[in-house]
Amino acid sequence: MPENATAICVRENSRWQFNADPEECIANTRRAFDIAPDSPVVRYYLALILVSNGQIEEAQKLLLEAMELSPDNPKYFFELAENMRFTEENEIVTGMVKAYEHNEWEKEQKVAAGFALAKIFDELGQAERAFKYCLEANALADRKFNVPRTEERRAGKESRSRWWAYH
Repeated sequence: MPENATAICVRENSRWQFNADPEECIANTRRAFDIAPDSPVVRYYLALILVSNGQIEEAQKLLLEAMELSPDNPKYFFELAENMRFTEENEIVTGMVKAYEHNEWEKEQKVAAGFALAKIFDELGQAERAFKYCLEANALADRKFNVPRTEERRAGKESRSRWWAYH
């Protein structure tokens, strides 16, 4: 097995995606902590596998730690938003809004952060803000977006469940 923490994480994530034993993948990814105890990348990859194995609380903790170690990386924020229900606009959300508005991220990073913010503001019942981030993320991703259909959803004519994610 490789002795590089990132290599271990990528390998185990790949094995997990191809249906390897999740417990074995988790154990091997935890080895990466011994090699790189301060790595946000290790926390991120371990969190991905833990979430799929139903260990949501530990995954959330790891993603929060990854965000502390690398606050300008929206990838960690996106995964946290996907796996956590937000009930208030806390400092994590406020910080990501500021970073979204002021940071010079690559296009893919801004798309991920935009969808994460859309999901969070939808959960918080702030439809206008959610819609803003949803539209921006879709535009950045060069996706066509059916505004009239979305308006119907916003008016409650269709299920609001995950309306922010473009299908």
